[in-house]
Amino acid sequence: MKREAIIAFVALGACGVARAAENPSAILRTAAGPRNWQGDATIWRYYETWQTDVARMEAGALMRIDPLHPRVGFAPAKIWSEQQTGRNPKELVFRLQEASQVVGSPFPPADWAKPEFDDGEWVRTAVPMGCHYRSLALVCLRGKFEVADPARVEELSLDAVFQGGAVFYLNGQEIGRAALPAGKLAFDTLAEDYPKEAFVHPNGKTLFPHSDPHLWIMGERGSAQQMKDPELRERYAKRFRRFEAKIPASALRAGTNVLAVEVHRAPAHEAMFALVSPREMGYNIQDHRNLWWNRASVESLSLTARAGPGVIAGRVARPEGLQVWNWSVWERVDPRLHGDPAEPLRPITLSGARNGVFAGQVVVSSRQPFRGLKAAASPLKGPGQTPPRLRVRYSHFYGGIFDPLEDSPPEPVEKLPGRSGAEPAMQPVWLSAEVPREAAPGDYSGTLTVSADGLAPVAVPIRLHVSDYLLPDAKDFVTYMGFVQSPDTLAIRYGVPMWSRPHWQLIERSLQLLGQVAGKELTIPLVRKTHFGNEHAMLWWIRQSDGSLRPDLRLVERYVALAVKHLGKVPTVIFYLSEGEEGKTIPWITEFDPATGELKDAKGPRWGTEDARALWRPAFDGFARILANHGIARSLALGYHADGGNGPECAKECIEDLKALVPDARWVRLGHFWFGHQRLDKGPNGNPYARVGLVGNYGVFWDPDADKPFYGWQNPYVATAYTRSTFNLNSPLRDYRLCPEAILLTGKREAPAGWGITDFAGQFGRESFLGMRGFAPWGGDFWPVLRGRSGFHDIIARYNDPSAAHWDPRSTWSTTALNNYQVTYVVTPGRDGPAAGVRLETLREGLQEAEARIFVQDALLDDALRARLGEGLARRARALCDERTRALRYLSEFTIASAAKEPWPSHFIFNPHPWRERSARLYDLAAEVARALGGTPPARNAQ
Repeated sequence: MKREAIIAFVALGACGVARAAENPSAILRTAAGPRNWQGDATIWRYYETWQTDVARMEAGALMRIDPLHPRVGFAPAKIWSEQQTGRNPKELVFRLQEASQVVGSPFPPADWAKPEFDDGEWVRTAVPMGCHYRSLALVCLRGKFEVADPARVEELSLDAVFQGGAVFYLNGQEIGRAALPAGKLAFDTLAEDYPKEAFVHPNGKTLFPHSDPHLWIMGERGSAQQMKDPELRERYAKRFRRFEAKIPASALRAGTNVLAVEVHRAPAHEAMFALVSPREMGYNIQDHRNLWWNRASVESLSLTARAGPGVIAGRVARPEGLQVWNWSVWERVDPRLHGDPAEPLRPITLSGARNGVFAGQVVVSSRQPFRGLKAAASPLKGPGQTPPRLRVRYSHFYGGIFDPLEDSPPEPVEKLPGRSGAEPAMQPVWLSAEVPREAAPGDYSGTLTVSADGLAPVAVPIRLHVSDYLLPDAKDFVTYMGFVQSPDTLAIRYGVPMWSRPHWQLIERSLQLLGQVAGKELTIPLVRKTHFGNEHAMLWWIRQSDGSLRPDLRLVERYVALAVKHLGKVPTVIFYLSEGEEGKTIPWITEFDPATGELKDAKGPRWGTEDARALWRPAFDGFARILANHGIARSLALGYHADGGNGPECAKECIEDLKALVPDARWVRLGHFWFGHQRLDKGPNGNPYARVGLVGNYGVFWDPDADKPFYGWQNPYVATAYTRSTFNLNSPLRDYRLCPEAILLTGKREAPAGWGITDFAGQFGRESFLGMRGFAPWGGDFWPVLRGRSGFHDIIARYNDPSAAHWDPRSTWSTTALNNYQVTYVVTPGRDGPAAGVRLETLREGLQEAEARIFVQDALLDDALRARLGEGLARRARALCDERTRALRYLSEFTIASAAKEPWPSHFIFNPHPWRERSARLYDLAAEVARALGGTPPARNAQ
């Protein structure tokens, strides 16, 4: 059916309408763009389906295309190598290979367009348009508005710009379609083809919207306006189709009305996948996807009406009054969002296991500040005598995000900072369910009651499902999280003297929180003014009457004791003792005068001398004794060492001295590169490395059906990712939730061109590498506590020499700095001391899920244990593990829009509901596996 016929039909329905009001009002509209939109758009319910792509070949046939492997004979590393030596042309054309199967996510329920459909599990977003390529097959939108009296609506107008083909429904009845065939539509019905000109440049190359990919997003119509060449603008404009219609008032109903939009993809032209211009496009598939487009998206949509005052209540602004609304803990609370008055308040639904902590939340917001906010949870009712405990906290706004969790809200709840003047007053209410080991499995229920001045008590149902799987304690988690705790930051933030009783209380609280997220490292600076910003060393030296120096180990001893108390048997205790030029050969130490209590700057003897070995021998003998007393003698590690890998480096003389002093110690390494001559089992002193951190970014880039897997927990050596740029304080919460499992599955067997996004396997061994163990180093509590010219900043590398133009060799680790777009803290600054935050709690849940995944996967990898599961349970366990791997792969492939070592994140709409459902199934399945094994845990490699 042609678009004009549909419009004529709809327009005919509008005949005979009385004289319209002069100015139409916006009822529903999408945001102006995905980046800096303000709170002036509709918050839509959004659903998308991705599937194996489809292309129209030159001969006219359709072919299913796997966007991860679309070409025959495409080998990025080989092409890159050949082009470097001039053995390949600048442009290449590949034959496409047909996908072996159609895979993807589910289509929506058949009745999704009906007004009574419950869309509570769909994403709430104002910006569904302009999405990066991710092989979308179908996009659905639902927008709601209220009508008091349909007879008083004089005119209703719809204007939509989209890619692909679209069908529009009002209250479940079709009101028009465009670029789609007539008749009944299936979800996989394709839209009309685009001309080849919409895909290629006049010279035959792929159409390039912009020279800098950081400045555009494929699918945005505005990108065409940046093109100077009129021919390119015209070709790019062909991608956008428009639908305009007048909708008859008879399609409306009194009460809640629902506009539903269903967008189908059009086939790609084969040129989109076949053409490769490496010099412009890059060599890797991740780079090429920057230039592919979904052919199924909504660019803009507007519904306007002419009606008398109060007849239609639109949804283009924040509602008046106080609101309580649902929001997932998988995504950050965006200050621009708000609740929809047309939607009911739904239960907080949680799923978990015994000995774990699980969270949900609601948000209270208003256009104006409000007071007297209170939230209280009733005791949970359910099976057994030891029900889970509910804890209510409030996430405070800090550093531009809601993060620190406090037991009380601000009073009053003020408007959030901003420049628009329309910022709301907003307060998320965080609910944690702490499930004891003894809790009975089953379903529990309770109520969260929220009230405030001017807000009558609102009851929010709580639903908690507890599986009969027993999570290990956090100190026994497998994922390796290497945090650096900062005593100096705590002293500055809370204004307490270093090493005073209040200071030790703050340190203990910080270590306790790091223990909740599987902290595996303890860093003890033995020298002063290091990269960690410590003014003095934790090891003090006392001058004796004969002029010699004796080590004072009291701080080290107490610090280690607190760490063991809260982190367990810490596998890596790093004694940090050398960095920079002079500090590389002459250690900067701290001298303590017991008579005055004064700490003095001092310098030790040069490394490589007998005096140096004599000075440090009693200190390391003491360190060994301290660790042995706690049962962690094997944990003594030395840091840092880069071996030419462009990271913090120790002098060769220092390494040789320590080899003599502590021959059994292991080194910690951080660098950009791992060279072919290096071995994880043989560090600079001949012992295995305690931990090796490499610059690179994690992601699952392998197929569980075809590739040799990466199961990092099987690696006996601790290889960790230093995730510069793509993992930092502002990373999406979904990344904190999923990263513990994703890092253990991180890897890519196929060789990329140049430095691949996660090419750890290429450095450690393409086929032999078992996988990554975790993340390190991350900052534990390096908060911005120092005031600078551009605001507050952390203390990392604060002792730079200004004459060195920031690159001071004493304390700057170059581009491996701990604060170089990295995670500098997961513990947040609370009112009275270190506090848990939203990111920490989200990470904790991710670590818990990773434990359940490892437990199930290990049972499958052991032949004897798999046999005890039985064929049916083993099959279901394998299916769920592979499902999670595929889902993590999809996120890895399509949320990062570049293959560089510092890739840039794409505009990606994430639906947490499928993951929440996977979590519940994982815990239930882990419980079944545990019962089948009779409590026998699978064996694991020890570090």
